[in-house]
Amino acid sequence: MATAHSNLRRAGPGAAFTVRLEGKRLPWQVAEEMIPRLKKQNISKSSAFVIYEAYKDFQSGIKYLNDVSTQAPPDMPMAKTIFGWPGVLDLISNAILQDPRCFHISDGRFQQQMNMQIQMELTRTRSPQNLQDFDSFVADIRLLHAEGGYNLSRLAFSTPVRVLLCRAYMESNISTDWVKGVGLYDHILKLLRWGREEWKDVPDEQRGPVLKGTFVNGVRMLRLDAYMQGHAKDNKSPTFTLDGLLQEADSLLEDVRANPPRTCMPGFNLAFGDYIAANALAMKGYYWNHKTREVRYETKDDLDRGIEQFKMSASFYSEAASMLPEDEEKHAMYKKCALDQLFVAGAPLFVTLPLLEGLWPSVIVSQEIWQFGQASTGTNGKLYDYLEEFHTDMKTALKNDAVNMWCSAAPAASDPNSVFGDAMKFVTTGPSKYM
Repeated sequence: MATAHSNLRRAGPGAAFTVRLEGKRLPWQVAEEMIPRLKKQNISKSSAFVIYEAYKDFQSGIKYLNDVSTQAPPDMPMAKTIFGWPGVLDLISNAILQDPRCFHISDGRFQQQMNMQIQMELTRTRSPQNLQDFDSFVADIRLLHAEGGYNLSRLAFSTPVRVLLCRAYMESNISTDWVKGVGLYDHILKLLRWGREEWKDVPDEQRGPVLKGTFVNGVRMLRLDAYMQGHAKDNKSPTFTLDGLLQEADSLLEDVRANPPRTCMPGFNLAFGDYIAANALAMKGYYWNHKTREVRYETKDDLDRGIEQFKMSASFYSEAASMLPEDEEKHAMYKKCALDQLFVAGAPLFVTLPLLEGLWPSVIVSQEIWQFGQASTGTNGKLYDYLEEFHTDMKTALKNDAVNMWCSAAPAASDPNSVFGDAMKFVTTGPSKYM
């Protein structure tokens, strides 16, 4: 998925549009400063490359979106034509696929200008009129291909895909309409599956980058994240089921492991390789966490099964963390999630305290880039406060001989009693389950 700089050609003037980065230093600003040092040290596994490459594309897309405008001849004021830069949708959609956290706007004209840009690019590429009707879309693409081959059908196919991708992201992540967002992602993937089958023996250079495996897996990851958010919002929804989440996480994990990206761009390789694998593993951790909480616990067998499933959830979160660079904010977040599962599973302090103490260096390292990222600002920087308080309490209790390292203890938010209830009476002392 190369950037679209080579496709940009001046097509007309337009009004100003800017992204204002005021106040605190944002992740891509810190990353830009770090990259020369990382390259000098021959370090390529860093989230700095991921976010900076994504934001560079996004910023370029916004810069060229600045120029989209309408003009009309003096004698025909109603006959307006849209002028702008082709290729803007390539840049913005590529950026969103690589790292959605790069999406940062503060100008109220963005949506209006995006609508004009979309109309201009769809018209220019002779894209099908109806983007939502699969059969008519396919029929139109085949007609265009018969008329002008890949030179005509490639952009007529890829431009609507990118339009729909931008819309799906906006519906999911901006409007938080997970049902509509996932529906759009499903439609995109149906189109991509058709294109890959229709032109399965055609080189990527001819059929276009949207049919590459990395692009498809990027869309699948965005969809999976939206699907999980939909379940988190309404875990009773028939649209977003845990089994559906697990099935797609397993499938995506298998595919990305079998087909890792190999390019000269370290951020791209991480984003469409280890990051997708890590996020899919975290979804499996999410599955076992929530699946285990759905059960009513009445017997010792129930309790033992529940404990094992929380431990399984923890192992998936731990594996997810291990795949990510230590300076990635999700590295520390997934470590935290693993700890939460172990707390609910009743793990003794000799298991949890070393892991907790190993979490702090990861938090500190990730803060260099992500101190003012979405996760930190969304929780007012308090994401780990309850763990810090718990750690202090346990150190005091150990010093005063109120507990020992064989004891099971947990923060209030991860209390096993809140899940297992009366079945906790079956808990036996001793560390055998964690040796």
